[in-house]
Amino acid sequence: MGKYLVITEKPSAAKALKDGLGASRFRFVSCAKGGKRGNGATPGYYDSDFVTIVPVAGHLMSLYDVEDYIYGVDAKLTPEQKRWSNVQLPFIPENGFKKKVTKSASGFYEQQYEVVKKLLKSDAYDCIVNYGDPDNEGELLIREVIESVGCTKPIKRLFNNSLVPSVVANEFLHNLKNDSEFNHMYFQALARQQTDWLLGINLTRYLTLKSAENAENGRTLWRVGRVIVPLVKYIYDRDMEIANFSSKKGYGINAVITKGEYEHTFSSSDPKIYFEEADKGQCEQLCANLSSQPMIVTDVKKSAFKIKPHKLMSLTDFRSEMNKKFGYSVEDSSKVAQSLYEAGYITYPRTNSQYLSTKEMDNVKSVINILNGKYPNLNLAFHDSKSVFDDNKTSEEGHTALTLTTKIPSDDELKSMSEPMRNGYRLIMARFFTNFSENPIIAETVVTMECGGYKFKVTGNEIVKKGFLVYETRKLSEPVPEFTVGEKVDTTFSVVERETKPPQPVSVAELLEFSSNPYKKELKAANPNDDSEYYRLLKEGVTIGTQATLDTIIGNAIKEKYITANKKNYRIADKGIALIKLLDELGVNLYKERNIEMNKAIRQVGMRNISLSDNVSNIKAELTDIIDATRNVTVSVEKFGAICTCPLCGGNVYYSPKIKVFSCENTKKDCVFGIFENNKFMEKWGISVNKTSVTGFAKNMYIVRTVKPKSGSKSSAPYKIKIKIDGFQGKNNPKFSVEYPKSG
Repeated sequence: MGKYLVITEKPSAAKALKDGLGASRFRFVSCAKGGKRGNGATPGYYDSDFVTIVPVAGHLMSLYDVEDYIYGVDAKLTPEQKRWSNVQLPFIPENGFKKKVTKSASGFYEQQYEVVKKLLKSDAYDCIVNYGDPDNEGELLIREVIESVGCTKPIKRLFNNSLVPSVVANEFLHNLKNDSEFNHMYFQALARQQTDWLLGINLTRYLTLKSAENAENGRTLWRVGRVIVPLVKYIYDRDMEIANFSSKKGYGINAVITKGEYEHTFSSSDPKIYFEEADKGQCEQLCANLSSQPMIVTDVKKSAFKIKPHKLMSLTDFRSEMNKKFGYSVEDSSKVAQSLYEAGYITYPRTNSQYLSTKEMDNVKSVINILNGKYPNLNLAFHDSKSVFDDNKTSEEGHTALTLTTKIPSDDELKSMSEPMRNGYRLIMARFFTNFSENPIIAETVVTMECGGYKFKVTGNEIVKKGFLVYETRKLSEPVPEFTVGEKVDTTFSVVERETKPPQPVSVAELLEFSSNPYKKELKAANPNDDSEYYRLLKEGVTIGTQATLDTIIGNAIKEKYITANKKNYRIADKGIALIKLLDELGVNLYKERNIEMNKAIRQVGMRNISLSDNVSNIKAELTDIIDATRNVTVSVEKFGAICTCPLCGGNVYYSPKIKVFSCENTKKDCVFGIFENNKFMEKWGISVNKTSVTGFAKNMYIVRTVKPKSGSKSSAPYKIKIKIDGFQGKNNPKFSVEYPKSG
C-alpha cells in the first residue's frame, strides 16, 4: 500500500502530527525558490516512509474577481477596463464560481500550491487526509485545493479540536473518518463564501457608483457586506438613542442607617419615592415627615445558598473577559486564543458553545488527574453534570467550549509566555477549576425596615464555605450586623436629585454578544435560567457572522471609518451614519433580521434542503430588485467627516491626511479656502494648524492665541496675538496679518 498524504491547514497542525508520530522519522523537504518565506512558513513539506505532511498555511485559493471573469486572470487592465461603471450589475458568474491561486507578495502561496499540486498528482500516495481546522472553513480550505488539481483519490478526514501531539497522532492512527461525512460543512462553507462574494462585490460597487452620481468631490468607496452592515447598524442605533436622549430631572429620598461602625444607604424603597422637578417642595415635606418618625426593623430572614459556577467559555466569553479584565481588543484576544491553541494548551477556540460533548469526558478526567497531581491543594473532582456536558448544546460543526488539554504548562513555561497569553490561559484555567470544584456556600441575611409606611430592605452575605471562590471572585453584599424585630435604627433622611441617564455606548462585550446571540435580551426575558432555546436557534443559523471572522469584520469597520473604538466600547463615525442613510435610501436591507435569514439559508444549503444554485438565484433576485427599484433614485448622502463650514462658499472643510491640508471641498472648482498643516507663518509663531485653529479661522477669519516671547526678547511674559486671514494668494495659501490686542 502507498503512503498517506496529509494536507493541514496550518504549519502548527503539521508540526503537531509530525511530533506525535515521532519527529525523528521525518525530514523537511524545502521547496523554496530564492529563499522566499511567507505566512510564517517555508514552501515545502515533512516526509517519512509512511506519511507525508504538507501545510497549506492559509487560503491558497481565492474566488475570481469580476474583472477576472471578463478579461481573464492574468490580463493587464487599462484604466478604462478598471472602471466599475463598465460592468452591468448585478454581476453573477454565468458558469459558476471560479477560483485562482492566491497571489502573495512573498510568493509563498504560489510556491506552496505547486508543492501540494505535485504531491497530489504523485503515484506515491493512495490516500489523502484532510486535516483542516475542525470547522466549515477548514473543510473548504483543503477541499478546494484538492478539487483544483482534479485529484480523485480516496479522502479521509482528521477531525480533532486539540493540537497536543499525542492526541493528534492517536486520532490519525485510530480515528480517521471518510471526508464525505463532512459534506454538510463543505457545502455550508461554499454557500457562505458565495453569498458573501455576491453581496459584497455587487453592493459595494452599486453603493459606490450610486453615491458618486451626485457627488462633487470625487468618489467615496462604500465597502459593505453581509456581516459588517448589521454590526455598524447596531452601533448606529445605540448612538442615535444617546443623541436623542432627553434627560429627566426629579427628586427622591435617601435613607442612611447606622449601627456601630456599620453604615448603609437606601436609595430605593417600597413604594418608590420620586417627585417631578416642579414638586421638590412635596419631596422636602415627605423627608421632614420621615425624619420625625422611627425606622423600625419589621423582619429578619436568614438562609443559605450555593453559588453555581459560570459556564465554560465560548470564544465570545473569552474575548469579553479579556477585554473587561485586561482591556485587550477583540483582535488581540483572538490572537491569544489562537496562540494558546497552536501551542497545544487549549482546545480549538473558534467556538460559540459553552458546553463539552459527552465523548470529551475521558479527556476531562485526565486533565483533572494531571492538575490534582501538579497542584495538591486543588481537590478537583470530576462530575458528568449537564451544566458541563451536553451534546444538544454543542455546535453543529462539533465545536465545544474552550477548555484545557492534557498539556499543562510548567511554571517556567507559564513565566515564559507573553503577558496576554499568560492572562488568557489563567482565565480558561480558572473557569475549568470553578466547574470541577466545590460550590461556595453563602449565608444570607435579609433585613426589612419600615418608616412612615415605606419599606426598606438590606441584604448581607457571609461566606460559609469558600469553594471555587478561591479561583474566581464574585460580587457579594457586605455582611450586616445582628438586627432584631422591633429594633429602632438610627436613620438620617435627605432629599437627593435624581436624573435619568442616557444609554451607554455599545461595549466590546455587547457587540460580541450581539454577533453570537442577537436575540439574547428577548431570550433572557422569556426564560433567564434556560439556554436551550438559544442553542436551538444557534443550530438554525441565528447568528451574525461567525466566531472565526468577527475580529476581522470589526477591524474592517474601523478601517473603513464606519465606527471608532477604544478599549471598552464602540461609537458610530460620520461615515457610518452616512452609510446607514445611504442603505436606507436605496432600500438595501442587510440588518439583523435579514442577515439571520441569509444565515439560515446558508445552513439549509449545508443540510442539502436547498441547492447552491438555488441560493445564488435567490440572492440574484434580491440584488436585481434593489438595483431595478433604485436605478433612477438620486441619493442625498450627507458629507461626513467635515471639520467646519467654509466661510467663502458655505461648503464643507475636510482634512486630507495624504497631503496634510485642511481645505474646502470646493477647491476642485473655484474656492480657495484652505491651510496646509505645516504652514510656515503659523510655525513661526509656534501655533499649530489643527481642527481647532481651522475652525476658528472659518468662523471669524481670525484667531487669538497666547504666545511666548522669542529668545532674546526684553520681556519673558507670554502675550496675546490676533492672527487674521486678509485673503488668499491661491488655493490653500492664506495671506496672514498680525495684530496685538490690548490686554484686559
